Amino acid sequence: MFVPKYLWNIQYNYFHPVNIDLRKNDLINWKPKTDLYLYFSTGDELVAKENSMLAYLSFLFKGSRKVTCLPVSSLTHAATAPYVLLLAKIQFDCASGINPCGLSLTALAGLLKSGSTTDLSMFEAALNENATLDENEIYANREIKTYFDVTDEKTQLLNIYPNPSNDVVSIEIPSELGLNSRLSMYDMQGKIVHNEIVTRDIIQLNVKQFGTGVYKIVLNGNVNRTATLVVNY
Repeated sequence: MFVPKYLWNIQYNYFHPVNIDLRKNDLINWKPKTDLYLYFSTGDELVAKENSMLAYLSFLFKGSRKVTCLPVSSLTHAATAPYVLLLAKIQFDCASGINPCGLSLTALAGLLKSGSTTDLSMFEAALNENATLDENEIYANREIKTYFDVTDEKTQLLNIYPNPSNDVVSIEIPSELGLNSRLSMYDMQGKIVHNEIVTRDIIQLNVKQFGTGVYKIVLNGNVNRTATLVVNY
């Protein structure tokens, strides 16, 4: 499915339809108000450790101070799972009052078959409710920094009408766009099907040249605007 050109568009095109839908479906656009623990493995081959780090930093930026983020091992995804599940149970039991908070490492290692291969110093830190990752260290991560450097607030919907359409559509260009701005149109495979420099307040685009489908209109300039256009014959 991910031929090189398509994969390149997903990796480097912020406005690719896949990336737009992923942002709509993210799980971090909220502010935790009660205790939240994020555990991960630095050796996880299936889930990137940046997932937890990004979530943690995002929650901090939203003003939450109820979040703890810690690596619990350097093992693989499957090998780490028992530790994370046990930690989750410990936290729930602690919060509900079923069991006292905290658990000795000796008792914990006895409950886990793979305890001898675990970095117990990291696991011990995970049991310390006051421990957490340093947010400056997380922000130094290039991928995470790139995510937060994107100014989502400046990305708004573009006014296109009529929509759906099978003829000519009008695209309103905001006055604050600036010079040398560009209007691009992508199909659902990430291929650019139309590209032009903006020179007027309203652009009229004949969509008869495009097939039936869903397209993403992207306007890049001093401000960013996007819109989904449905072409239907």
